[in-house]
Amino acid sequence: MKLSQFTLGILMALMILACSSDSDNPNDQTDPTVTKQLKQISWSNGYSEKYVYDASNRLELIVHSDIAFINEEANDSTFISYQNDKISNILKREQSGDEIVNSELQFLEFTSNNATGTRTIFTDSGDTYMEQTFEYTFSGHLLKSYKTYNLNGNIHFVQEYAHNSDGNLITFNEISYDSAINEVVYEYHNSITQWDDDKQVTERLFSWDAISLPGFYLSNNNCLNLISDSTTYAYTFEYDTDNYVTKYNLDDGSFFTLEYYD
Repeated sequence: MKLSQFTLGILMALMILACSSDSDNPNDQTDPTVTKQLKQISWSNGYSEKYVYDASNRLELIVHSDIAFINEEANDSTFISYQNDKISNILKREQSGDEIVNSELQFLEFTSNNATGTRTIFTDSGDTYMEQTFEYTFSGHLLKSYKTYNLNGNIHFVQEYAHNSDGNLITFNEISYDSAINEVVYEYHNSITQWDDDKQVTERLFSWDAISLPGFYLSNNNCLNLISDSTTYAYTFEYDTDNYVTKYNLDDGSFFTLEYYD
């Protein structure tokens, strides 16, 4: 499955958010006392995301597109709630025509190696489109998989991530199933072979499509390429003096910029 450059741009932006140098990483050459919170990502096509944090410096709101400059409680937003210092709920609200469609993850259990709960897609007017269960698995702060299951127990969707000995992402696979008949609808496989080993980024945020899991990430270092369907996409970074990413350039000329709170 060949990915569009804009899809790849979003995907790799989320990798930037997810790829973070851990303090135990021997390649980390950045002053560990420097901490920056991501404020906004702006794509060259006009799309943007703004990030808002609570009093405990936890990500609590992502405002999508140019609506970010108007109202932090806008319709196209992702809200993140916490209980006992763990994520308890993630609600993504999106305008679809005249309707607001909600995708909600309700976390029922959160352990040291997995998180499980329910996933519901519903409208403000009261229609329910989907009810499922989900499971994340992770090792430390490295995300390993995300799976959803229909209420009949059949698997519906899978994302799996593999890492090398340095904790850098080397492959991720995605498979979607028709769970009624347990057949594959689509699948694609991607690999990464190059990383920027001496830099770091601020956020340990995993946000892929409608999935957000703050505090977990995909790779210990930024990913410099992506191989999809035998096509290799290359990327370059620009950093500030604290080695945080300020600009990501795609090989088709498009780019996005990252801003941080003072």
